[in-house]
Amino acid sequence: MSAKGRTTTAATNDLPAQQRKQFSSANQQVINFSDNASFRMSAYSLKNSADTMTVIITPTAEVPSTNTHQVLSYAYEAEALDGNNSTVGKFSGSVAVTLPYTESQLAAFNVTAEDITMAIYDGLAWQDVTGAVVNASAHTITANVTGFGTFAITTSVRNAAEDNLDATTPDQPTNLRILKNSRQAKSFTVKWKAVENADAYEVELYQDAHSTTPLATYTVTKNQKKIVKQKANTLYRVRVRALDGELFSDWTSYQSVRTRPQLPSNLRIFQKTVKENGEGYFKVSFNQPKNRKKLKAVIQVVDETGQQIDFQLGQKEKWQKKSSFKMKAKKKLQKRAITVADQYLHTPLRVKVRSARILKTKSTLYRSAFVQSSLFLIEY
Repeated sequence: MSAKGRTTTAATNDLPAQQRKQFSSANQQVINFSDNASFRMSAYSLKNSADTMTVIITPTAEVPSTNTHQVLSYAYEAEALDGNNSTVGKFSGSVAVTLPYTESQLAAFNVTAEDITMAIYDGLAWQDVTGAVVNASAHTITANVTGFGTFAITTSVRNAAEDNLDATTPDQPTNLRILKNSRQAKSFTVKWKAVENADAYEVELYQDAHSTTPLATYTVTKNQKKIVKQKANTLYRVRVRALDGELFSDWTSYQSVRTRPQLPSNLRIFQKTVKENGEGYFKVSFNQPKNRKKLKAVIQVVDETGQQIDFQLGQKEKWQKKSSFKMKAKKKLQKRAITVADQYLHTPLRVKVRSARILKTKSTLYRSAFVQSSLFLIEY
C-alpha cells in the first residue's frame, strides 16, 4: 500500500448488510443492496460450465487510501467460490458492478462526478477499473469486471486535496525501536523520534515475519506506544507513520520483536530424602507455559543467601550450578530429580526455574524471570 496521501474515514452510517447467495453458474443472478449498489451476473459469466457458485459480498468501512486514490465512502469486498469451495479468480465472462455515491460525498472531497471512478484494491494498491461509466442523474457508477476483489468509488488525491494545497506532508518517523526494558511476556513498548509537523502517529502491529494483514492499528499523539495483551514467546513486527490532519507520511521500515516466554507455574518440591551415600535428594515439578515452542527450562539451586550451589539433574553425573533441558511439546507437567552434596543437608535451600528460548547465542531478551520455591530442608 502507499506511502503518502490522506487517511480515509469511510462513511459507516447505514452500512448495508452482507449478502451471500448460492446459485448455479448457468443461471443469471443479481445481488442488490439497500443503498442501490448491485452486482449483476449473467448466465455462465462466472464459469463456462454449470457449477454451484457461492458469491459473498461484504460492505466494509475498512478501506485504505493511497497516494493516488482517495476513497469516497465504504467499499464492497466480493468473493466467488465454486462447488469445491475454491476461489474463482478469472471469470469466463464479465459481471456488471454498480456502486452509488451522494452529492454530500462529492462535496466532502471538493470534487464533481467528472472526478470520480471505480477502482479495485488488490491488497497493495488501487487500480482503476477500465470502462467505468458515471450516471450523474442516478448518482451511480457502473463497470464490467472479470474478477472480484474490493471495489470502491475513488477520486485522485490531487483532486481530493485541492482544498488543502498549502498543507505539508509530515516527515517519515525515524529511529523506530523497541524499548529494551519494556519487553515482557505479553507486552512491549515501541518508540520513535518525534516528527515536528505531525499531530498524531499511526502504529501497525503484525504477527510473525510474513503476515501482510495487521493484527491491530493504533493512533497515538505521543511518539511511543505500549502494545499490550499479546501472546508470549511470539514474533511481532511494527511500523509507524506520521499524521498531520488528513495527510500522512511514508511508513517506516518494520521493527521486529519477540515477546518473552511466560513463567513456569505451580513449582513444587517433594520426596526430600537422603541417599545411601549421604547425598541429598529431592524432586521438583512445575507446569510449562502454553506456548513452549523452542523453549528450555533453566534450573538453579541456591542457599538461603541466594548463593548458587552445585547439583546433579536427573541421571547426569556432571555437577553444575545451572542446568537446562528442552521443554516437551505435549507434556505440560515436568518432573526432575535433583541431587545435592551431603554438605547441604540441614541447609535451607531454594529451587529457581525460568523459561528461556533456545538460541545459538546468549541473550537476556528471550527469557522469563525466575519463579522460585520456598526454602526447604533435606534431613535424615
